[in-house]
This record gives sequence, structure tokens and C-alpha cells, in this order.
Amino acid sequence: MSADQFCRPVSGFPGYFVTDAGQIVSCRGGTPRLLVWSIKSTGYPAVSLCRLGDTLTKSVHSLVADAFLGPRPEGYVCRHLDGNPQNPSVNNLAYGTPAENEADKERHGRRVRGEQVHGSRLTAADVAEIRDLYAKGVQYSELLIRWPINPANMHAAVHGYTWKHIPVPDYSCRKTIYRDGHHNRGQRHGMAKLTEADACKAIEMIASGMKSDAIAADLGVSRQTIAHIAAGRTWAHLPRPAALRATACMAAKARLHIGGCRH
Repeated sequence: MSADQFCRPVSGFPGYFVTDAGQIVSCRGGTPRLLVWSIKSTGYPAVSLCRLGDTLTKSVHSLVADAFLGPRPEGYVCRHLDGNPQNPSVNNLAYGTPAENEADKERHGRRVRGEQVHGSRLTAADVAEIRDLYAKGVQYSELLIRWPINPANMHAAVHGYTWKHIPVPDYSCRKTIYRDGHHNRGQRHGMAKLTEADACKAIEMIASGMKSDAIAADLGVSRQTIAHIAAGRTWAHLPRPAALRATACMAAKARLHIGGCRH
């Protein structure tokens, strides 16, 4: 320990001292002993301190700040002014708001974002495509089929609450792109699997009594897609035979009845 380094007691841990350069000294055994740092997974140095029979791990920069800058104000964090987490010198530390700390990370190129975030289930390309599809009128329910993530995370990604470094499209015209009152129906729907001619053909096949499996195979889509057309959940604006309209109406009433009975 250099002679020009200032040393102060570690608050709450009798027998320990901290220097303004971040060295931690133990005098618990009578002879001063310099503690060896360990580096946490976050990159910050830490030491193990004993108190009343318990061993606690403390970040070195927090010990330095508490001893030389005073108690940390509520709602504030300890900033590293040079961006180096392994420099706990008091001259490199300052208390600041979380926003100031994030600005420090941005300035020093240390901000973890996007695909670098642990556990991220989307890529930058995914987010760009999701926002493009949403701008075209694709609904959350359909986006979540392709990207099965938490709905709250999808909402945050769409509106730029997360992945802020990727441009967010202008959604202000999303509901007025089509002025005929049907914003994203038929072929104009962002995830349409059929053309209008194919959909009309599917309706004719359904009305003729042809099996859903055979129709799906003929048109190259899933059986579920055909079931949605038959029930009137998709392509509902296309003309249908009376019998098919009645079937779709009954299915809709059944869905409303089921929904109304939920508690």
C-alpha cells in the first residue's frame, strides 16, 4: 500500500479498512493483510468480508464510495467515470441517477443490448420484421404464432420500449392505409397464405362437401387454414353459399356463448 493512499474504516465491518485506490486491508488478526480481489461475473472486483461469523461478498467500488463519497443517496447508483469496472479508485467514482449511468455505458460502448442481452429470444432481424409486419396490419396474435414469446415482450419490441436502437416505423397510418373500411383483409393481410382466387376455390370446395385435408393438400396450406375459412374467421368478406353462411353463423354464436360463460 502506497504512503500517499488514504485509508478509512469499512463501515459495518470492524477490523477492515479501504484505501482511496480500492485496496481492502484486514487487521482482524493483528497484522495488516491485503485482501485479494475476485472478479464477479459482471466484471466488478469484489472481496469477502467476515462479520459476526458470516462471510459476505462486497463490491470494492461500493466500499470505496461509501468510505470516501459518503452514503449513497436513495435512487442513485455508483458510476465509473472512465467506463472501466475494474478501476474502483475514488477519483473514478461518482454517485448519479440510473439514467446518467446508462449514458455512461452508451458513451463507453459498454451497454448490453439486443441479442447481447442474456436470454434474448429475438434477433435484430426478427424485431425489424416484426415491426414491419405490425405496420402492415398484422395483429399481435399472429405475430405471437410465428414468434412465441411473452405477449408483454412482444408489445415492448413492437413499440420500441425494448430494442430501442432499431428504428420504429411510423404506425400512425396503420389503421388508415386502406380506406374501404377493411384495413388488412384478404391478400392485403400481411400474413395471407392464399390469393383471393384460391380462397374462393376453397369456399367452393368446402360447400361441395370436400374434406378439409384434401382441400388443404390441393391448395398447399394447413388444415387449420381451411377450418378458419369454413368458420368465417378469415376471408369473411367473400361471398358464400347460404348453407356455408349458416354454418359460420352457428360457429360464431357458439364462440360467443363459450366466451360468455367464462368466469
